[in-house]
Amino acid sequence: MSKKIARLTEELKRKKTQLEGSSELKSLLEKAQGLRDEAARYHDNVKEYAEAAQKYHDNMIAIFKEADAIRAESDAAHKSS
Repeated sequence: MSKKIARLTEELKRKKTQLEGSSELKSLLEKAQGLRDEAARYHDNVKEYAEAAQKYHDNMIAIFKEADAIRAESDAAHKSS
């Protein structure tokens, strides 16, 4: 069993060295990191816009409730006159 573990450990080291030496892989990893960074910036923008949209939505609901109350008072005033 320990021979198999030693062999697999050695194979892992060899493959890791191959991957680290690959300029193509390094380039792809750098590109992937750049894309992750860009995605994070877009996510931050979306989050900011979503928070702003929620704020405006909450304001709109408050204004609609106020308009409904004023409309009810107006209807009551018209009925009493």
